[in-house]
Amino acid sequence: PVPSSVTLGRELFRDALAKMPTLDGIFCNNDDIALGALFECHRASIAVPKTIGITGFNDLDMMEVAFPSVTSVRTP
Repeated sequence: PVPSSVTLGRELFRDALAKMPTLDGIFCNNDDIALGALFECHRASIAVPKTIGITGFNDLDMMEVAFPSVTSVRTP
C-alpha cells in the first residue's frame, strides 16, 4: 500500500531475489519499479541482461537512457 517508486523497485527486487536466487527475469508493473530493479542489479553486480532480464511498463523516456536500456511495454 505504498506509492510506486524507484526505491520500492529496489526493495521488491531484493525481496524477489532472496526468495528465488535463480531468478533470471522480472516483469515490472511500471518503469519506476523496473529502474529500481536495474539499480539493485548494478549494486549487487548482477549483469543485465546477461544474467537477468528486466521489463518495465509505460515506456517512459528514462528507460531508453538507462544503462543498459530496459525494455518497456508502450501502450498507446
